[in-house]
Amino acid sequence: MVQASSSDGSMALSWGASNTPNVEYVVEMTADNGASYTQVYKETATSAVVTVGSDGTFGFRVKAVKENYTDSAWVAGGNCVVVRACSRPTSINATAYASAQKFTVNWAASATSGVTYSLEMSSNGGSTYSQVYSGGGLSADVPVTSSGSYRFRVKATKAGMQESSWKTSSDNSITLIADTVTLTAPATDSDGAYTVSWTASQQPGATYVVQEAQDNNFTTAFRTIASYTTATSVAITGRADYAKYYYRVKVVVPGMTDSYWSVVKSTEIAFPTLPKLLWSTQGYGLWDSHLTGTHKRTSKGIVYNYLSFPAGTVISGQSTNCSFFVGPQGFTIGFNNPGGANEVKWSVVVIASHPKYRGTSQVEISGKATWPDGR
Repeated sequence: MVQASSSDGSMALSWGASNTPNVEYVVEMTADNGASYTQVYKETATSAVVTVGSDGTFGFRVKAVKENYTDSAWVAGGNCVVVRACSRPTSINATAYASAQKFTVNWAASATSGVTYSLEMSSNGGSTYSQVYSGGGLSADVPVTSSGSYRFRVKATKAGMQESSWKTSSDNSITLIADTVTLTAPATDSDGAYTVSWTASQQPGATYVVQEAQDNNFTTAFRTIASYTTATSVAITGRADYAKYYYRVKVVVPGMTDSYWSVVKSTEIAFPTLPKLLWSTQGYGLWDSHLTGTHKRTSKGIVYNYLSFPAGTVISGQSTNCSFFVGPQGFTIGFNNPGGANEVKWSVVVIASHPKYRGTSQVEISGKATWPDGR
């Protein structure tokens, strides 16, 4: 009896015993349909295992022999078809990477050279599989789109040979983390109204949660400014002057762990610096003298504040009565000299501020009023 097929080149043979005691059995093999034979066994047992190193169809015959006896007739057995199978990979392992939403699967090399590996994945405990890789490598990155338990199996294939059996991994769990997006906010703003935006998630069904605070730990003046929105920007209004606001965004996807918070970005409500004041003056040598200062960089809404107005020094040492008026675009100083002084020295500092500018601007102006006739 000869086994009908072999996937590793080994063939099991057996035959009935001779009626003559103490005989040996000679087994011959043919690989060319009986055109020629080669002896492969001569022992007393009634079975043998013959191994070949190539594929093909092999036939066998057996006879009994004994010294001083005529050999028995040959008895032909059946044929064995040898199609060797690839050696199976001996191990397979999978590592989960939740934030990258993938598995990296590795397996041992087949002992058969020049093979191609087929890797399959199951998400239902092995009920069904789908191919996720085919090639000559010993590892593959396998993306997944949902959290759960996954099983992998690998086999080796080669043209002209039988496929190896499958090598199956244990079950591997993964809880996916949604992808992190990039947030953009203006570094500064002058009116408290601006837009915060972020890149779109690559995950279908993604929504976004956006938070604001006045510290980067998100504890001071904390608020959520967008919850589970599908938009990728939000309009910010009514932010306080000279304040700094911090923003962050995360991605929420059903079936996944929320993404990590984005890198925090901040916006400072910082107005431009008020331009330097430039003034010119005109003087009139009258009994009631008026000096007029004109602001050359007028800006609607600028507020002028009188800081100090030293009365000035009268050359004659007599006191001087002065009046001071500040308007939206300049100021007027009025001098009254009832004591008959020839001149009055004066000095004034004017400070300007504006609700949409940072800081203040000031200018000091000095001069003198004269009365040539001493009136």
